[in-house]
Amino acid sequence: MMMIPRQSFCFFFSASLILNTLASPTLQRNALLEFKNEFPGSVSVRNELYGLSPLSSWNTSSDDCCSWKGVTCDAKSGEVISLVLISIAFNGSLKSNSSLFKLQHLRHLSLSFCLLRGEIPSSLGNLSHLIELDLSYNYLVGEIPPSIGNLKLSVLNLESNRLIGKIPPSLGNLSCLTSLELGGNYLSGNIPILGRSLRVARNYVFMQIP
Repeated sequence: MMMIPRQSFCFFFSASLILNTLASPTLQRNALLEFKNEFPGSVSVRNELYGLSPLSSWNTSSDDCCSWKGVTCDAKSGEVISLVLISIAFNGSLKSNSSLFKLQHLRHLSLSFCLLRGEIPSSLGNLSHLIELDLSYNYLVGEIPPSIGNLKLSVLNLESNRLIGKIPPSLGNLSCLTSLELGGNYLSGNIPILGRSLRVARNYVFMQIP
């Protein structure tokens, strides 16, 4: 009978414990609540006159964060796979250490029309399961982080922000890309996508790849 060294056993046990813990409903709920608290006073732009907020359902009185507005979970695993929050006045920036990045199983992320400011954090590139990213119609500045090219995106929408600089060549690594929107920014450069080179100017609006 093969004996497993105690140190190896402890390592694998710890790794297994960490993985199971990260997928726990409590940690996911806490991560979402922490993300909400990063933007105190955020309200719906469309319903501001009525004092309603899509995040009002995000509270500790409900243990099931999968029932919260804008949140979708995988039916089998219970992991948060989609976060769609549109027209919410966050009036702040996405921090590089935001609790949002604890949701490692996210596949869809939409934060459009949310009055987001500041730069796009390179930490977005750590959401390895992300296939759709929509940060359009905000006030994001700076350059597109090259780390976005590490993802397996099929949809990328950064339209109508205040992004500047050259488009990172790493976007050419997005071999699964079917929809790209970068218009309304101050970008320049070429993107080699699926063997084609695309010139992007400020009035560039939309591209679909067959």
